[in-house]
Amino acid sequence: MTVARTAAGGVGTCGAAVDVSPGLPGWPVVLLLWGMPLWWVLGLTPFLSFAALAVLGLLLVAARRVVVLPGTLPLLALVAWMLACAVMLDSTMRLVGFGFRWAMIAAAVVVLIYVTNCRVTERALLGGVAVIGVLVVVGGWLGLLFPHGGFVTPMARVMPAAVWNNELVRDLLAPSFAEVQQPWGADEPFLRPSAPFPYTNGWGCAIALLLPLLMAFRERCTSAWMRAAVLGGLAAALPPAIATRNRGMLLVLGVILVAQFVGLAWGDKGRSFALLAVVAMLGVAAFVAFGGWQRIEERQALSDTTAGRASIYSATWDTVLTSPVLGFGAPRPSAEIGISLGTQGAWWTLLFSYGILGVGLFLVFLVRVLSITHVIARWERGTDGLWLHSALVGALVAGFFYGFDTIHFLLIMVAAGILLRRRAAVDAARLRQA
Repeated sequence: MTVARTAAGGVGTCGAAVDVSPGLPGWPVVLLLWGMPLWWVLGLTPFLSFAALAVLGLLLVAARRVVVLPGTLPLLALVAWMLACAVMLDSTMRLVGFGFRWAMIAAAVVVLIYVTNCRVTERALLGGVAVIGVLVVVGGWLGLLFPHGGFVTPMARVMPAAVWNNELVRDLLAPSFAEVQQPWGADEPFLRPSAPFPYTNGWGCAIALLLPLLMAFRERCTSAWMRAAVLGGLAAALPPAIATRNRGMLLVLGVILVAQFVGLAWGDKGRSFALLAVVAMLGVAAFVAFGGWQRIEERQALSDTTAGRASIYSATWDTVLTSPVLGFGAPRPSAEIGISLGTQGAWWTLLFSYGILGVGLFLVFLVRVLSITHVIARWERGTDGLWLHSALVGALVAGFFYGFDTIHFLLIMVAAGILLRRRAAVDAARLRQA
């Protein structure tokens, strides 16, 4: 295994068509991304992390040379640190949950390293993201049209009874299309689309991260109909997005758009800045016109989730201070609050489960990738690099109040992997010119 070192010197430029093509085959990661609708229907999405570890991990081990690009090492350290924190587990069920979370993070690292070492084009990677986008939008419409619907996957039929009795397992292997909630005082239940995720917050987080990635994919499309289809797909996501009544989704989207505007202004891309401003204003107008803001206010009036989350976060932090190094290995229920500490956000899960070092390592990874690729994204001829950059900025914010599952981690790693590949291509060109 080789750790790549970036070349010193001035800022180079990197066209959007640059693709790194080392020796590993690209089909495994393409199959992982493009097959997501099939994996969901079969009930295999909870086990994709283990499959990715087995297939991609074995191929990496068998490879003669694997390059670990800058920014990746904090994630490798996190995977090792999580194992050390396992000593804090106090029950068999928490050990099982720990295993799934460890596999998810480890698989994310393996996917990142594989993406930066395989023969796969950026268009194929972003095309896989587009397939996931279609799945999420279709799932949103299923929740909108059939809020009480769902199905039992083939995987559910072979689960042992002891495993099937777990509520989360049932949510994953016999998914519903929407969360049906009726807070006290509501005249009728809130029908909040969630498919292909067990909870509507997962849907909202995914749609927020998908927007910049789909815009990056659109930049790579050469046909006018495909570029139009991407915009049509994003427009189709608006009705289920409104139905989710999800404030966090709007916050993440707002942060992503601000980051994109800053990048366009800094990169002197005035035409793209103006076009995005028009599209953003139209989107906001449509959201308000179709009652999006009104639905959010109605939900907030009946269910003060802001205060509830604040109490969870405060209790989580106070408890972490009693074990700041190793954490507690996994989230644990709180008798005072009624909700498990270490939930309601990826960063809180990492903090509570693996201590301050655990969450710090993942945050360092994101900040490091952003810091070593922002100049390249700024000076690219197109804007797709800036969109990928904005997606990672959005992930930084989303992790405070959204939990991440396999799909969310895949989206983050695809964005980071492409940016790191571009940085490596620029550094290689500098070395050749030296």
